[in-house]
Amino acid sequence: MLKGKRAFDIAKLSSEVQLVWERIPDELTGLSPKEITRSWSGKFFFKEENLDDEILGLRRPQLGALHAISAHFATDREVDPATVVLPTGTGKTETMLAAMVYQKCDKILVIVPSDSLRTQIAGKFLNLGYLPELGVVPGGINLPAVAVVKSGIRTTEDADKLANSANVIVATTSVLSAGKPEAVDRLCEHCSHLFVDEAHHISAKSWLEVLERFRGKKVLQFTATPFRNDKKALGGRVIFNYTMGEAQRAGYFTHVDLLPVEEYYEDRTDTEIAAVAVERLREDLAQGLDHLMMARTSSKSKAEALLSVYEGIAADLKPVVVHSTYGKPEIRRRLEGLLARKSKIVICVDMLGEGYDLPNLKVAALHDHHKSLAVTLQFIGRFTRVSHKERLGKASVVMNVADPDVEGELQNLYSQGADWDSVLRRLSENRIEREVRLQEVVDSLKQQGDLHKQISLWNLEPSYTATLFRTSCENWEPERFVEKLPKFDEYWHAISSDENLLVVLAIQSAPVKWGSYKDLRDTNFKLLIAHWDKERNALFVFSNDYKTFRVEALAEAIALGQCELISGDQVFNVFNGIEYPLARNLGTAQEGAISFTQYFGPNVTEGLSLIESERSSLSNIAALGYESGNRVVWGCSQRKGKVWSPQKRGSIADWCAWAKKAWDKVISAQPAEHNFTKNFLRPERMRAPHKSYPLSVQLGEQLLTAFEDKVDVFFGEVSVPLFAVDVETDGREQDGSVRISIRCDAETSIYKLVIDDEATTKGYDYELVDGPEVAIQKGDSDAVSLPEYMVSDPFTIHYADSAFSYNAQIVHVRESVGLYRKDDIVPFDWQGTDIRVESMGYGQNDRSIQWRYFMHICNEYDLIINDDGSGEAADLVALKMLDDGMLLTLVHLKYSNDDEPGARLKDLYEVCGQAQRSVRWKHLNLNYLYHHIRRREEQWRPRGYSRFLKGGIKDLAAFRDRSRTTPLKFHIEIVQPGLSIKKVNEEGLKLLGSTALYIKKTTMAELSVIGSQ
Repeated sequence: MLKGKRAFDIAKLSSEVQLVWERIPDELTGLSPKEITRSWSGKFFFKEENLDDEILGLRRPQLGALHAISAHFATDREVDPATVVLPTGTGKTETMLAAMVYQKCDKILVIVPSDSLRTQIAGKFLNLGYLPELGVVPGGINLPAVAVVKSGIRTTEDADKLANSANVIVATTSVLSAGKPEAVDRLCEHCSHLFVDEAHHISAKSWLEVLERFRGKKVLQFTATPFRNDKKALGGRVIFNYTMGEAQRAGYFTHVDLLPVEEYYEDRTDTEIAAVAVERLREDLAQGLDHLMMARTSSKSKAEALLSVYEGIAADLKPVVVHSTYGKPEIRRRLEGLLARKSKIVICVDMLGEGYDLPNLKVAALHDHHKSLAVTLQFIGRFTRVSHKERLGKASVVMNVADPDVEGELQNLYSQGADWDSVLRRLSENRIEREVRLQEVVDSLKQQGDLHKQISLWNLEPSYTATLFRTSCENWEPERFVEKLPKFDEYWHAISSDENLLVVLAIQSAPVKWGSYKDLRDTNFKLLIAHWDKERNALFVFSNDYKTFRVEALAEAIALGQCELISGDQVFNVFNGIEYPLARNLGTAQEGAISFTQYFGPNVTEGLSLIESERSSLSNIAALGYESGNRVVWGCSQRKGKVWSPQKRGSIADWCAWAKKAWDKVISAQPAEHNFTKNFLRPERMRAPHKSYPLSVQLGEQLLTAFEDKVDVFFGEVSVPLFAVDVETDGREQDGSVRISIRCDAETSIYKLVIDDEATTKGYDYELVDGPEVAIQKGDSDAVSLPEYMVSDPFTIHYADSAFSYNAQIVHVRESVGLYRKDDIVPFDWQGTDIRVESMGYGQNDRSIQWRYFMHICNEYDLIINDDGSGEAADLVALKMLDDGMLLTLVHLKYSNDDEPGARLKDLYEVCGQAQRSVRWKHLNLNYLYHHIRRREEQWRPRGYSRFLKGGIKDLAAFRDRSRTTPLKFHIEIVQPGLSIKKVNEEGLKLLGSTALYIKKTTMAELSVIGSQ
């Protein structure tokens, strides 16, 4: 039975219509599968395509892959699964067919991820695809017998019958999993080779079950994207990697035009994308190009909604929807309409199936971005395929570059103005390069040892911690680790001479401690990684149990006795340059009955005091602080020579890179002076309210780093998103308790922080003074009352004397706070301004302080936003591009409490607190600020107003995108027309000086103060 490659009118059948076998004629099926395979001997020709001379043949990457496959299988030793990386559109399927014929594969099990690809790939094997047409096999070659498995195999007899009648068996993993295990085992026993198409799915559990059945046999994995975003490895060695850049330069891909839609409001996005995509399709059709269009979305309901959108603007192009609800017959009918050009637009959920091959698809409309880089690259690859048989133009991709949900590796891909060809190529190659680098490390670890036979070295993810040794040996001998290895139940190792790496995995068991049982034992796995860096004369050792491995003795052995532990004060160099270091935990050692004490949280104060009095010595410490204007966490143990970054982990290759950086940090400076901990901040228990004036209250650590639209604040029954809520100090009660105001536009609640050991066991309490009770809800979790929430994520209150407190703990900042230079206060002419009116409001009151200052800075910045109101980042948010980066300026304004400027501290307290509180925006990336402004703009927009005074949300998005690769400089301004330069006193200058110092040390930013003459 024959069928057309494309739908056609049977009445118009001619020699021009291309036909393929649907079912092989009976007379050709007389040969057994073995006889068919033997008949291929000498029937394959290595013939290279040359389009200039009109010579058909295999493409260069296909030939390269074939040679790599031949080399990999040339030995008789057991080989690892082999992975061939060929970008979408370079001829991956024909490479599989060519490998089958040239290698004379006896019996192949072909695994594919979907039903549609199963049908497609089976058809390719059935007629050998384009191989006869290309002249690499004779036209009369015996075609393979192909069997397609569509339901679970129930008996071993069925498996025998199936295997004995076919050269190629095509199945999905789901179908194999539906069969009886013993039947599937029998089928796999018959097969000599396993081919896996779209191999990036191989790490799924069902795929791994198939791979296990082919241990010791020849396994070939084919993919365009040899990585998964879930970090699971393919489990095979990349033997051939043809990059996307090479494919583009060779002309196997058409150029890709990015047609960006910049729509920042969700209700308009789909219409804008559809309009641009249809316009491009009509332009292509008008040029005589036989192009089709695919609109991609992520859900069936969205696909149906899009059908109405496309029918509204392109009914003549007969858009159709394809998703699983319709069933296979209806889907086939709709796709045949696409092939016959009755329809020119197809709307699908995700893709039309892995491997769907239709070069005429040249316009892609992405209505929902793929969150996986692998899937995105694969999707776009569908549209870059070239055809030498018909005239096709370049591919076009339409997407909303303003989508705020696009993150991570997709950011560069979707950033407007990017060279789409370059970005697409770079992202694919960089990710593959990282995988190849890890593969190099993993492969090299198979040189010696048997660890790789026990576990996947790809999946090792050591935390970022290491013990550091200085070495003087010319070479190391990692094999000598066995001399100092403790007694384990069992152990395995891997050694790489190329990478100077040693990995040891051991099992240690012991009787359970919670009872006397003969057969019950606790079993623990112990891991050790050692990396010798000859250039640095350094040895780095990681272990999840340094004590058990006796790391120092083991290091001595493998470094031939020529190593020295980096210990003592030099290890504390990891804290050099850190401002406001706050110890999270520490350990001290001293002489006497109690030789070691560990301190956590508020108790670190006691440990630091003992160290300073020289009654104890510091053993280990972990601290949070600010380095070069960024928040960092470092830890170290001076006795053990160990350093760590507790928030990080990565692959073996990543750990090696981190260990080198840690070494450079420790070695680069002289050891810190004795008792360096005197500069560490320390919490102390408050027995009474702090006497200094409370300037500001900062959200807790967890709320600070959460997207504000993912957190709701309840005022009684009223729910308000966090971005619309302001938390600030509201002075003090008569007993000194700090009043905390939590407010939105419609509600205000006042709590007071009571400090009293006798009144509560905690020593503190949050008592509601006025307004409805407040609760915090994060995501889909239950709302938690404010007092209860404060236990785990307390507010931080900053005081005028630079101290700060949380709950009943206070931290005094011991530093000399200088006076802010009076000459640095900038005088401003406030003529025509009511200095007692702060905000411009919706109506942009031109007599307000905010409006007057906006007009003053209007020409200095590219973008200015009025963020005034509850939950503000600042009264004015301003951004501009610089030659060497970009500048973010936060302007905090405050009205005067009197008609005349003076020296009133009340005029400064709140605005200084706002300035200190706003340092959070330096430590959060601009994407957080974008979310914040966008949500607040959406609240104003329905009322007919905008927060944008200069520029618009598109400009803010452009700054956000550029900030991913452009250095961000930070600046804070305080504007208080009630501050008189002539009258300001020492107390006011000290308050400004304290604020300036805090901003400088935590962000490296300068503070500007604007007042009156």
